[in-house]
Amino acid sequence: MSKRARVAALAAVGADAHVEPFGQTAAGVPVQLVTLRLGAMCAQVATYGATLTSVRVPDARGAPTHVVLGFDELAAYEACPFYLGSTVGRFANRIRAGAFPLEDAAGAMRTVTLPHRNDRGNTLHGGAAGWDKAVWRLAGASATACTLEHDSPDGDEGFPGAVAISVTYALEWCGRLSIVYRAAVSGAPTVLSPTNHAYFNLHDGGASSVLEHDLQVFADTFLPTDTACLPTGELRPVDGAMDLREPTPIGRGIGAAQGGNGYDHNYVLAQGGSSHTDALDLRFAAWLRSARTGIEMAVLTTEPGLQVCGANHLDGAHVGRGGIAYGSQAGVCLETQKFPDAPNHPDWPSAVVRPGETYESTTVYAFCASASATRCANAS
Repeated sequence: MSKRARVAALAAVGADAHVEPFGQTAAGVPVQLVTLRLGAMCAQVATYGATLTSVRVPDARGAPTHVVLGFDELAAYEACPFYLGSTVGRFANRIRAGAFPLEDAAGAMRTVTLPHRNDRGNTLHGGAAGWDKAVWRLAGASATACTLEHDSPDGDEGFPGAVAISVTYALEWCGRLSIVYRAAVSGAPTVLSPTNHAYFNLHDGGASSVLEHDLQVFADTFLPTDTACLPTGELRPVDGAMDLREPTPIGRGIGAAQGGNGYDHNYVLAQGGSSHTDALDLRFAAWLRSARTGIEMAVLTTEPGLQVCGANHLDGAHVGRGGIAYGSQAGVCLETQKFPDAPNHPDWPSAVVRPGETYESTTVYAFCASASATRCANAS
């Protein structure tokens, strides 16, 4: 199909992109909001934090339904410490004591010590001023996709090496939203594991809890955590409340999850997938469904881990879209990533990227809706 024919085909199903101002940061930096549409699906992305602010998909009756938590105004994103929809990095999740071994530009091993331990003595999501707080450049927006870019200099939040990072959000046929990270490193090796921190709620975008959602995670093992939510180093077979290999109501096991503080654990994803994803090296990570709306979502990724994180810390203090006060368990995060604290565990999948190497990571969220409990074809 020629480019002209493709544009015409997209227009026929209501595909367009719209860019508008989204205010200024407290420091006076202008922020843009990009709206993508493809048929009945709509997504919005802000250049602040390369943040996914909104996703709307049709429910089983065809009614547009918000499925991620978000705010109406930029100031609310700046004030909220819970990373709603943002791109977190350089390294998603926690690094113990903010330190890890890494070779320098000359190849000698040294200990990297990060300056900000912003989570109980450990470094979380790249530090106090991670990529979620940067205003990214809008490199381009087409009918169904937008690409944002950010330059992270050598020493940014203490991480060595300069990183040129981009993220592309794209709406695709059959109700799919893909997120693709690409990065190049220069100067010195570094560690990379960006992810998107969207909180999903397939009921109503956060007005009610997700405890009645059915969740399935395609993993036979997980990483048990200590009191600081850091992995102990063990890969443990799932059992009891941690066994989500079959669709399970989130509320059934959340109170008995390992550690006693709800779900905030990394699952080790099973290798492989189905024939229609193998060409992209994607594997099934999770499946989520709301019986109330009939909306379901499959998560596919190239990453080895999935952090299942409930909205354990939301307490109604942050008022989201449409005046909704987001309470406990108003959403669930399904964050694709390298394992938490991977730089301190050389036997785990490596997060190290060296100068001259190209980093790429893809995650797909596939939505559909059905009035029955039978899975939709494009989310299975």
